[in-house]
Amino acid sequence: DVTISKNNVIKKHLEYEFYSNFDIKKILSFFNNLTGLNLIKIEKLKKDYEALGYSNKFIKIYQQKIYSYPLYLTIMFVIGSLIMLNIGYNKSKIFHIITGIIVSVFIYYLNYFFSNVLESKDVSVFISVWGLQIILSLFIITNIFKVNEK
Repeated sequence: DVTISKNNVIKKHLEYEFYSNFDIKKILSFFNNLTGLNLIKIEKLKKDYEALGYSNKFIKIYQQKIYSYPLYLTIMFVIGSLIMLNIGYNKSKIFHIITGIIVSVFIYYLNYFFSNVLESKDVSVFISVWGLQIILSLFIITNIFKVNEK
């Protein structure tokens, strides 16, 4: 039973064929996990979402996360290097392990905070995705000057 309403005129049909560019497989694939897609497929999926009238904010967020990930890995490498350069060789291995764990937990909770900010939808995508990298970059910049002074 199909009801079609157009200009306040209601027509009822027992059967109705609707032709579309999307088949059932493609429509069901919209709700799959994005982690298995590359950037080209994500861009195509974003256009399909727009064609169907769906919100593509989650796709934009995922794209920004992909773009920010190489910078995030570089920042983690530099932070590890700065910790090793700032801590003297005469400290015990336990001190190094505890310092690494504390820094890791701090970064984890910063990342968790920015993920929750993203879910609350109160701030822009840029701040919620790139905020962690900005804060960690400021930390790196201030500590690089300390290493240069030594």
